[in-house]
Amino acid sequence: MYSVHPQAIEPLVKNIKRITQDKDLEAWGKVYAAFDATSQGPTFDPYSGTPTAPDRLTRIHYQSNLPDLSASEVPEWNSRSLRWLLRTYILSLSQFHLRGGWDKFASWFITNLWEELERKGGAEFEEHQLLTNVLFCPKHEFSSSLEVLQLKDTAFESFVSVPQLSTLIEMEDRVGLLRSLSREYRGASDGITRGLGKEMAMIEHFFRLLQLHNSSVYYFQWAT
Repeated sequence: MYSVHPQAIEPLVKNIKRITQDKDLEAWGKVYAAFDATSQGPTFDPYSGTPTAPDRLTRIHYQSNLPDLSASEVPEWNSRSLRWLLRTYILSLSQFHLRGGWDKFASWFITNLWEELERKGGAEFEEHQLLTNVLFCPKHEFSSSLEVLQLKDTAFESFVSVPQLSTLIEMEDRVGLLRSLSREYRGASDGITRGLGKEMAMIEHFFRLLQLHNSSVYYFQWAT
């Protein structure tokens, strides 16, 4: 999950879209140079105990297996390499980032937890449905300024606006599904269930942090 401010993303996307459509080589050269001077943050290898130097964003093929771009050729707007570059750059600017520990969390929440809560019904099932429809499995396209973030059929993903985030937090304040399940699961004997409890607690805290900063949320999980 990432904090996102659409008002900051929109001018960047509109400008690069204009450059590619106009085939403005001079402007593209400046944009490419700026990307070439940018990198994602350094990473830490827990096995060797050493940090690794970040790669320049323009090393696209090395990082994504897509073709590299060039300062001497303006790419098409629908170029997959350009979309990867823009998405990676935008997410690297995110002020807050929450990474879960289980890569099937969304699938579990949508399917397994649904079966458990549907039998009980009531307010907790209501909150589960709201979280599913807004965060974990929404059925809508992103706006034109945010579509560069959207992976579509390869991931569970959502954009949660500031008003939608407020609605989720209001429901949690009233019902407390994330809090109650977190308490219950963190007392379990098996590690997977305890991990699920920790993740739900982290999601709740992350929501509240982003609300304090008046931020929207971009969520994605690879559809494994």
